[in-house]
Amino acid sequence: MQELKHKIQHTTLFSDEDKIAILAAVDTYSADDVKALEAIIDEFDTKHQEAVSEYKKSVYGVLDTIVAKASFSDKKRFQNATSDIRTGVEALLQ
Repeated sequence: MQELKHKIQHTTLFSDEDKIAILAAVDTYSADDVKALEAIIDEFDTKHQEAVSEYKKSVYGVLDTIVAKASFSDKKRFQNATSDIRTGVEALLQ
């Protein structure tokens, strides 16, 4: 049950308010309901992580192309800018 509570706390599937309500009630759920909830969270988190990874790959590919095509005089400035963008993307998608 602790593992499920941990998953509920860390998933992005639910709002904070929903998490509080679910955590308050989860001890009253039947074994089948607990298994179903855990399966739903696991599936969502897996698909979400896959989507985030694919998005990052796409964005970072574009950023790499921008730097690669930059003129010699702009390359360092573009590297710094794309580094800042990467940092922002990482922060947003955590």
